[in-house]
Amino acid sequence: MKKVFRYIFVICICLILLCSLASNVFGVQRRYVFVEYDYFRSIENLTEEVTTIIQVIVLEERTELINVWAGVADRPAERDPYDVFTIYTIQVIEVFKGNVVSGDIIEVRRRGGEFGDRILVNESAVPLTIGEELVLFLIESVVEPSGRTFVSLVPAQSIYRLDENGEPISHPRNNFILTREMLTQIRYDESRNAQDPQHTVSNENNDNNIYDNDTRDSNFIWILIIIIAVLVVGIFIILLICRKNKRLKESN
Repeated sequence: MKKVFRYIFVICICLILLCSLASNVFGVQRRYVFVEYDYFRSIENLTEEVTTIIQVIVLEERTELINVWAGVADRPAERDPYDVFTIYTIQVIEVFKGNVVSGDIIEVRRRGGEFGDRILVNESAVPLTIGEELVLFLIESVVEPSGRTFVSLVPAQSIYRLDENGEPISHPRNNFILTREMLTQIRYDESRNAQDPQHTVSNENNDNNIYDNDTRDSNFIWILIIIIAVLVVGIFIILLICRKNKRLKESN
């Protein structure tokens, strides 16, 4: 029986060391963020608020660490100023509103993504897929005035995928109905009114409308579960072997 406990003790020590090693090698810092948006009441209201309505094709996707508190003097000292952002490179196919033209290459940025050992999960985001065509309702970002970077005011209401006939499809969280005829009417109305309205837009980087659950999660949890399961199975097998050996000795 002493041998059994010795075997179990050795297995426990080995698994603890393996668990410690796994936490260092596979550990990932994961944060969850939920951006709370003020949903628009109508498609007309959304159309008025955005500066750009375009049909695009998604070309590339990348992630970057961006200092969301750059230039802010009273930022929280305990908060990491850098957040992970996913940046999509898109090509403009058709313009319904805005100062871009067909063929332009621009970028659309959203909070969230994976960069190195950082994972920022934005539970309100609507991911885009490389190669798909979309209709987007956007505003040009005030964070990067030197570049053509855009953001969506309310992703669920601002991103429309296209069916096989080219008709916009609303997101499940969006009760707006958008048609090709409506887009054509928007372009016609914009051509009649050359004066673009000025809007005051809340920056997506403003933490006033963001619920940030700064928690640490990782693959380590799953590794720990597997290790515990292996430990239990190992102990069970050792006990069976010892019991079998004891019966053989008794029979002899």
